[in-house]
Amino acid sequence: MDVCSATPSPSTRLVPSFVSFSSTENSILKSRFPDINIPGNETLTQYVTQHFDDYGNDVTIINGVTGESYTYLQLQDSIRRVGSALTRMGFKQHDVLAFFSPNVPEYAIAFFGVASVGEYLGKVDQTDFFKVRVTGPMTNDNVKTSCEKVGMRFPCFSSGYGGCSTQWASECVSFDASDVSCRTLDVLSSYLCGTSEAHNCQPLDDIFVHHPHRQDDDSAWGVDHDPTHLIGGGCNC
Repeated sequence: MDVCSATPSPSTRLVPSFVSFSSTENSILKSRFPDINIPGNETLTQYVTQHFDDYGNDVTIINGVTGESYTYLQLQDSIRRVGSALTRMGFKQHDVLAFFSPNVPEYAIAFFGVASVGEYLGKVDQTDFFKVRVTGPMTNDNVKTSCEKVGMRFPCFSSGYGGCSTQWASECVSFDASDVSCRTLDVLSSYLCGTSEAHNCQPLDDIFVHHPHRQDDDSAWGVDHDPTHLIGGGCNC
């Protein structure tokens, strides 16, 4: 996982929609297959799309009427764009979005795009932080690219505010949390778990941030319960 940041535009607003459904038993459809266990640290979208990169340009969904189709990569990119747009509008976990659609491939894009906005971590100094899935080695370049693909900026090891710029770069987001810690993950830990020790905060398990100015390699920096910290380049997550 990676942590990215976004600042919603103050000029955009979500318009609530209201839909009435019948409460009769006939309106409830149940699958004949057993429930699927989705890990608690993943959204539905992350679980469904986790192997999309492996299939690349293979066709995954086809419109039976028009013949239009999407490859795995095209579908994944479209889902990310929808999720990113909603995030920039200020849409967060537990917000409600209603939409009407016929049985077309774009329904999957809208559905999983909305579901992908479930990894909201919190706001620090007017900056919102979100989890974003990263696959492959946890390098600085991979962390950066993954955030940029969904239209977000990325945080550094340090917050970049005041005297907290030793392990920070100008391309990273900057925020004021000097009263808590200079370290981004410790700041988020304080917000989420009430402790500034990130490795003791479950919501930050396996979360990585950009770690500039490293002398040895391009590894990002991550936290885990055991060990206390993870060096990204050696971790394929």
